[in-house]
Formats: sequence, structure tokens, C-alpha cells
Amino acid sequence: LGPGRGVEHHQHLVRIEADDGDGGLAEQLVTFRISNADPQIAITSFTDPELNRVPQEVDVILVGTTLKLFLQWADPGKLDGHAIEIHWGDGTFTQFVDAEINAETIVADHTYDTVGVRQLTILITDSDFGSQQITSGTFTVSLPNLIFCDSMGDEPPCEAAQP
Repeated sequence: LGPGRGVEHHQHLVRIEADDGDGGLAEQLVTFRISNADPQIAITSFTDPELNRVPQEVDVILVGTTLKLFLQWADPGKLDGHAIEIHWGDGTFTQFVDAEINAETIVADHTYDTVGVRQLTILITDSDFGSQQITSGTFTVSLPNLIFCDSMGDEPPCEAAQP
């Protein structure tokens, strides 16, 4: 990982000495900086119990279905504090902060109670202002047997969502 968008951690002055064992000595002062590396996060699994896989753009999730999201995250700055926000695409979000993030895997459940097209947005930030944001593909949350009509006029023009 390259330097992150976070603030500089530290600047150090180091003296390097070399002795060839035959009376030859050399000394050099070197300044170096340690910069923050951004934390990284990935969706490892996002499942609907009915689909038993990650929802895709063509999938219809029924209102009232509880989805389970698994996230994997990492940060080279092991001493950094962290916050993870999961925006579920329906105006709600779940946040995990330091005390709740005791492993590099996060599991969260969410039940959709309204219809619509949804997309997840996940944001991880560290205490040095490094961050990463990712999004899922879109999927539709619907009521059982709700009719969807094809706006392009293809045949058949409408189909019922399957429960």
C-alpha cells in the first residue's frame, strides 16, 4: 500500500554509521517520514437466504428478508482507531467503531422494509484520516407478486416477481 490520504504520522532523523573494521568510518544523517496507509475493506459475502448467494442486478429481494453481509478489512496501521459504516441503500446505516471491531471480519444483518432499487455503500476510516469507500451492485427490494413492467415494450411486457 502506498501513502494514504491521511496525515503524516512521524518524521524521524536517523544517524547511520558504518565501520569497515580497518579504521574507515562514515556517518550520514537521514530524515524519513512515515505516512498513513489507507485501510482497505471488501465485501466477502452478502447473502439472501432464498438466493444463497450475493444478490445481483437482476435479483429481486422480498420485503422482510434479512440479508447477511460479511466484510473483510485490513489496515497496516495496527494502532489506528477505526470506524466502519454500512449504508444499506434505504436511508439507514449501521456503524461499527473500535470496541466493536475486534477482528478483521465484520458481520452485519439488515432487513429491508420498503420496496425500491438498493445499493450498499461501505466506508472504512482510520484515526489518521485514511479511508476507503466501496459499493455493491444494485438489486431490487419488492413485495411478493408485485408486477414489474418492461419499459422497452419487449414481449412479454410484464412479469410477476417470484416469492
